[in-house]
Amino acid sequence: FKASVYPNPAKELIYLKLDFDTGEKLSFQLLDMNGSLLESKKLDENITSIFLSHLIPSTYLLVVKRKNKGEKTFKIIKK
Repeated sequence: FKASVYPNPAKELIYLKLDFDTGEKLSFQLLDMNGSLLESKKLDENITSIFLSHLIPSTYLLVVKRKNKGEKTFKIIKK
């Protein structure tokens, strides 16, 4: 599957854009740099909004997982 995140760096929110078959089971996890889980959600749509306004300015990891078939990781900079 293809995935992209924009804008990055971001202040309030980011968009996760996916190109995948609707039958695939995808999810994302937002982690801090210590590996603590901040948010997790199943993905049903091609574009998902992820709000960052409640987070302090820092660097975070966004991991997009496809059930049993790998993952993609993005480094997100929150301004």
